[in-house]
Amino acid sequence: MNAIEVRGGHYLATVAGTLLAQRLPVNDIDVLPPERVNGDYRKAVGLISFTRDFAHEVAGHECNLTLDWWEDSGWCLTRVDLDDTAEERWLGAGLVPAPDRVAAFVAGAQLDLATAGSGERPYYRQAPGDLGPLLERLGGYADAQHNQGFGADWSGRFVQMRTSVYEVRAIGVLTGGQDDPVIDVPMHASELAAVLDLLEYLQPHFPADSVSGLSIAGALRQDLLGRTPGEQASTVARRARDVAHTRRRQLDTGFGDSSESGDDHADEDAR
Repeated sequence: MNAIEVRGGHYLATVAGTLLAQRLPVNDIDVLPPERVNGDYRKAVGLISFTRDFAHEVAGHECNLTLDWWEDSGWCLTRVDLDDTAEERWLGAGLVPAPDRVAAFVAGAQLDLATAGSGERPYYRQAPGDLGPLLERLGGYADAQHNQGFGADWSGRFVQMRTSVYEVRAIGVLTGGQDDPVIDVPMHASELAAVLDLLEYLQPHFPADSVSGLSIAGALRQDLLGRTPGEQASTVARRARDVAHTRRRQLDTGFGDSSESGDDHADEDAR
């Protein structure tokens, strides 16, 4: 990996973590480093992809929606329809705006994509010029303290942040203390079997608690396996709630596996 791929990747991971913390459903991130293709210089670009449901919510129809970062123009929301019609909305806040600023841009697009940012692409530097100033601005997102020891592995850092965000959400729901009635959810047997298989797959992806050795996904699977249709008494055993309480205590005391779920690193805008 070259320097802009590593530093840009950690910047994207931080932005993606901030989006996730604000309940914006990020699917994945990627960085395409600068290179020469058929003699032409291709600018470095970072991609943050969203779920199809979120894309439909923002655009009002089926499409592909990505949040793109360009080394010369900063951030852009790109909508590509099924017929390849495309629309770009540019943030226009410099090359390296704070992650909270980027998240506010995406949140604004949820309300009205057509008025979010600007349709005019800004240019803050001329590629393939000197990357030194840009790399310096990105450096704070890739230093050892900020990237939590992941080194060049910005992709692994993003995966851990995403796991942490969803575990913390599940812990909050299961330990919230709110009224928690038993509900009837009509399901086909095949659908329940599919959910159980998916929870089995997810079990090792979440940290286990120190008491049962189960993760939240594994405990939820055991709860569902123990349910008897029509018998409310079978809902008494709640392993997932117990695991969530243990994990909350672990995280509160600093003994649980945890990861950053957002960003409090405020870097100057690159103008």
